[in-house]
Amino acid sequence: ATVGVDDSTQNRARPMSFSVYADGKLLTKTPPMRFGDQPRDLVVDITGHKIIELLSASETATNELPVVVTWGSARLEK
Repeated sequence: ATVGVDDSTQNRARPMSFSVYADGKLLTKTPPMRFGDQPRDLVVDITGHKIIELLSASETATNELPVVVTWGSARLEK
């Protein structure tokens, strides 16, 4: 997948991280990304796992506008 903060977001201040979990185990996590940062490619080996979770979250818990994020071209390949 290619991940990043979407250009359409109204909340341009809050950083977001993107994580991939497999069977409850963290496989990878991006550093915090902000509006205007270049998208990052995530390639993760999920061989042998059954449940895959794609998560985007902020390190700060606030009652601000949500941040629109993109998981572009996310796919499973053999």
